[in-house]
Amino acid sequence: MWVSIVILVLLTAIGTYVHFERVRFHITHGYAHLGYPSAQHLVGIHYREGVGVERDESLAHHWFGRAAAQGHARASYEIVIARLENSTDGTMDIDTERLLIHAAKEGLEEAASTLQHLCDNGRCHLGWEGPVPEDKVGT
Repeated sequence: MWVSIVILVLLTAIGTYVHFERVRFHITHGYAHLGYPSAQHLVGIHYREGVGVERDESLAHHWFGRAAAQGHARASYEIVIARLENSTDGTMDIDTERLLIHAAKEGLEEAASTLQHLCDNGRCHLGWEGPVPEDKVGT
């Protein structure tokens, strides 16, 4: 009896080791469905990069959107970057700019830098009073 249990445990461990990214994706995906914004952001990354799952930009954007709707700064920034990459003239709509401002105010330095650059070049609508607040730097 105990030999069967040991064999089952070993096979499970080997399967998890061999398919680690797939297992990690499915666990994270479960938490994403429960509404955890960090998990939703990670699922978006898995879909965008094709890690543990087939690459799917549309599903990546969907999960980034769900995380961003809950205030996840990095997910907001991921959406902004995707929209800017797909923009023909490099301008932002107001919704995209709001996402970028949110990410910058939450301390995401890349967002603040991107926003500053876009506004300095006249490609934003709402303006940016930058820089990142001291209490948010590196959070």
